[in-house]
Amino acid sequence: RKRFSSENVEFNGVNIEVRQLSLADRRDYMTKSIDTQTKQADMLKLQVYSIIASCYVPGTDEKIFDETDYNAIANSVTGGFADIFWEAIQRLSNFTVDDAKKN
Repeated sequence: RKRFSSENVEFNGVNIEVRQLSLADRRDYMTKSIDTQTKQADMLKLQVYSIIASCYVPGTDEKIFDETDYNAIANSVTGGFADIFWEAIQRLSNFTVDDAKKN
C-alpha cells in the first residue's frame, strides 16, 4: 500500500499531521462543497471539509476534526489555524483555490 505524503504543522504548540488524500477522499469533500443551486464550489465549505478530511494526530489514523467541528473551523479567525492547515493541504494535493473555481 502506498504511503501518502504528509506534513507536520505546528500551531500554538500543537503538532498536527496534514495528510495527502486519495482521489476518493478528495472527491468526497469536493462533493460536499458544491452549492446545489449554483453547481459551483463553495470556497468556505471546500476549505473546512478538506481540513476535516486531512488533519490527524501525528503517526496515527485518528482524525483531529469531524463534521461536528464544521462551525468552529468555519468561524475561526482569518490567518489562524484553518488557513495554516489549508495552505499545507494545497501544497500536498497540488490543488489550489483557482483549481476549485474552474470546476
